[in-house]
Order: sequence, then C-alpha cells, then structure tokens
Amino acid sequence: MQKALCRRGCFIGFDRQGNPGDEQQVPMVMALLEAGFVNNLMFSSDLSFLPQTKHGGGPGYAQMLTVFVPKLKAAGATDEQLHTIMVDNPLRFLAYVPKKPRGG
Repeated sequence: MQKALCRRGCFIGFDRQGNPGDEQQVPMVMALLEAGFVNNLMFSSDLSFLPQTKHGGGPGYAQMLTVFVPKLKAAGATDEQLHTIMVDNPLRFLAYVPKKPRGG
C-alpha cells in the first residue's frame, strides 16, 4: 500500500518511534528506501502524556533522533538518505503552494 501511494507522489509519515513498534517501522522504512522512495518519506515525533516528556521522566521529543535513527543506520540507511528524509523532504512539503483553480 505504501509503495502505491509513493508512486502517486504522496509522502509517507512515520511517527512514534523509539518503542516496540520500531520492529515493524524499521523494515517498512528500509523496504521503501530499497524501492527508491527516499523522497517520499518523513518522520515525526509527538507526545501526548507528561510521562513521555523529559520533564515527566520519559525519552522526550529527541527519541526519534536518539533511538530510531540509529536503528535505521544499523539496518543500512545512509546518512544521505536520512538527511533527505529529515531535512529535504520536510522543506519540500512545507514549501508546497497549491495550484490556483483553472478557469472560473
């Protein structure tokens, strides 16, 4: 499903990394990278409970960088690919300007 969406130009976002769900997310990211969809991936990080924050004793927002990215590197993701996902793709996504309607 994700590959079909990537072929259509969609971004695929991965969220809530650094927990047991990584066992599924790391292979999914690697499969998309191997299929050539580095330009379609983005990572995000959010927290919804105080215990997830550094202040509340949890790993905090940096968990994506401190836990998930090292797992991807160990699985074979390159620094160049990770830069594309974490820097270039969000810049492109946030710079999107919708086309004006034709005619009318």
